[in-house]
Amino acid sequence: MDLKKYKIKKGQKWTNPADTKEYGEDSVVDLPEAKGDTLIEMGVAEKVADAGDVKSALDEAMAGFEAAAEKAMTRAVAKAAEGFSFKGGKIAAGNAPQDEEHGGFESFGEFAVANKSFYTGRGVSEKMAPWLNRCKAMDQKAPTGMGEISGAEGGLTIPDAYATGIWKRALRGSAILSKIDMQYIDGNTLILLQETGDTEAAGVRNAGVRGYWLGEGGQITASKPTFRPMALRLKKLGVVVYASDELLEDSPMTVGTYLEEKAGDEIGFQAGDALINGNGVEKPLGVLAAPCLVTVTKKTDQQATTFVADNVSKMWSRMWSLSRANAIWCLNQDVEPQLDILSVGLGVSGQLVFMPPGGLSASPNGSLKGKPIEPTPWSPTLGTAGDVLLADWSQYQGIAKRAGIQQASSIHLRFLEAETAFRFIYRMDGRPKWAAALTPFTGTANTLSPFVVVETRS
Repeated sequence: MDLKKYKIKKGQKWTNPADTKEYGEDSVVDLPEAKGDTLIEMGVAEKVADAGDVKSALDEAMAGFEAAAEKAMTRAVAKAAEGFSFKGGKIAAGNAPQDEEHGGFESFGEFAVANKSFYTGRGVSEKMAPWLNRCKAMDQKAPTGMGEISGAEGGLTIPDAYATGIWKRALRGSAILSKIDMQYIDGNTLILLQETGDTEAAGVRNAGVRGYWLGEGGQITASKPTFRPMALRLKKLGVVVYASDELLEDSPMTVGTYLEEKAGDEIGFQAGDALINGNGVEKPLGVLAAPCLVTVTKKTDQQATTFVADNVSKMWSRMWSLSRANAIWCLNQDVEPQLDILSVGLGVSGQLVFMPPGGLSASPNGSLKGKPIEPTPWSPTLGTAGDVLLADWSQYQGIAKRAGIQQASSIHLRFLEAETAFRFIYRMDGRPKWAAALTPFTGTANTLSPFVVVETRS
């Protein structure tokens, strides 16, 4: 009788009815094929391949690998000849599912090397294979002119865990970005309601809701709140970094660290700049261009390129009182020497108002009017309106894509130069919550705002 070898599976055992002998897990038993197949169907055992079966399987696998490698290389070369119009198989993008941190890769650099090998037909690495399967499982459609990311464009999704690391870096690079009122959305538009009325006058303040003092039996006059919509639509911020084949192959760990740090730094820098200087065209509206910005006048006969104590007092008096608790001073570092000589006149002399006890020998005072000082690279230089900005960033409304930074890589953009392109996309928008400065109930000549600067001193 022709017998075949069968191995009892892990966690299983089987008793042979012929001799009542019991076989535990991993035991190998010789059985007729019909009886062995019955154990396989029951999930108790699995067939042990003989040498001939193993050789046949290896030959088949090698033939399949060679065919796949040849097809991948042909496809890559054909892509170059077609003027970079890659027509390869679909690879999903976006937030692909992942069963383990970083998609199973040890570093961003290791992913970059595996990605390069995949697209150049050099083979699919042990870690790249399961990542490709998870991406393909999403079965996203190819682009149809709507701008959706797809492998049909030659892009391969970077594991999501790296996006988290880069975004943390971006937050560190932009101190004010973490202070705004940020809402994360799945779509691309958020409609918010603002109270109408930019004055504390009766019947206008509190969106028109009005109260009355009443005598006994008096009747309350009804009022109805009114609102206006504020629409925020996501704008797109992009970073593309090229890495040569040699750099990826020779120092993948270094390249991974570099890409994470520099992409994150640039996203944070550009976002911070937009919050202060953005014009609202294809980017957020910055506070220096916002209608609600209050600009105070400089001191009479104030010298050019100076910042004096009188400016501080005027700016503070125009900061909306409810915003003072959250306010910070954002300033260009060119202004810092001016802080050391801030003084108020006392007769023929003066008194420093900024320096702490101990003067320059002690730690510099980190606050004005008790509010923190935050040097930023985006503030205009000394003497320009905005060189010092008193701001309550909680009154700035931002939106961002809930998915965070979208990342993809491709060899096809610079195929002939033997470089891989790594792309990072972050979508956000924002603007101050106030449509205009607030006219107070009394003293109506001096409007109030959460964002205050002093006029240009030139």
